[in-house]
Amino acid sequence: MKILLDTNVIGEIARPDSPYRANLLSRFNNFSNADFFISTLTLVECRAGLEALKRSRKISKEVKAELVERVEKQLSVFQLVPFDDLAALKTVEVEACSLKQGRELGFFDMCLAGQAIALGAVLVSHDKKAYEGLLVPGFVWEDWFV
Repeated sequence: MKILLDTNVIGEIARPDSPYRANLLSRFNNFSNADFFISTLTLVECRAGLEALKRSRKISKEVKAELVERVEKQLSVFQLVPFDDLAALKTVEVEACSLKQGRELGFFDMCLAGQAIALGAVLVSHDKKAYEGLLVPGFVWEDWFV
């Protein structure tokens, strides 16, 4: 089974105080590490978030350093898949289907859905607003936060 992880999954696993962490990790234990993938787009989102965190004045340097280390560790565990031509084509299909349903998805949300279809993967994300009820041929979404 292929499982494509959204940015919010990586962030919650990295946070030791996350209320979702234990549930997520128990779900992870049902699979092999070889089943999990992250998109180059997720890598962009995570790294951009880490840069914003580094600039934050609300969090101590020690806490920032620990969070950066935890996120980078999580990113290194999973297989990285590039956003390729097939993912781009599937993303266009996702956009067309979502607009027919009267929904507008964010760019990264749309791209991750397209990439999941291209990979034949389940997209695991907590983004219910984007994915709950989204009807696109080949698209499978699960929320492991519940």
